[in-house]
Amino acid sequence: MTHSMFADLPVKPDPRTGEPRPPEAPLALGKMGPAPTKNLDKAGQTPDERGPALDVFIQDKRTVLLGSLIVMGVIIIGASLQRGSFEWMSDPVMLGIVGLAGLIMLVSGWNVHLTAGADWLRVNRKWVDTYRITKIHLYGIVFGWTLVLHDADGRKVRVYIGSLEANRELWALVYNGLAHSVRAGATLNALAGNMLKLRRFANSG
Repeated sequence: MTHSMFADLPVKPDPRTGEPRPPEAPLALGKMGPAPTKNLDKAGQTPDERGPALDVFIQDKRTVLLGSLIVMGVIIIGASLQRGSFEWMSDPVMLGIVGLAGLIMLVSGWNVHLTAGADWLRVNRKWVDTYRITKIHLYGIVFGWTLVLHDADGRKVRVYIGSLEANRELWALVYNGLAHSVRAGATLNALAGNMLKLRRFANSG
């Protein structure tokens, strides 16, 4: 199989300027509203010997709380319609399951602070080199898809894919690095390959 049969790779941006900016990346969850306003004043610490932060996403706590309440409401309504009444809510075990679902969503998104440079991604206090990723796994966790990235230096980050995709310019920076990493031999699980459309960059021969 020749190299020309693979999907074209966009140019890697300059680590200092971030130019040229990568094209818009595929969205596993679809567009969920406008991209947030860029606020580089809240970028936080840049990894040593790396270029500057280019995009930031900080999860709004009110949005997380509202999302958690909506999820619990949807479960309650769905379960009640299925059973024909609200009597099941007298069962403390069932109510505990509903509460746990809401709590999982609340905890997973409460303190999300993402920062990306041309070739790095920081998730809260941890970061990875996005052009030296060795393993890309997407997992269907309860009420959310979690992306786990490992790089060649043993670093690892875990992040809800919806948070990454919320700032589409940040996601484009990260995705371009993942595409280059896949071409270089990074391993993918089936969900990452299909939902994120990364398999097209794999060099299989």
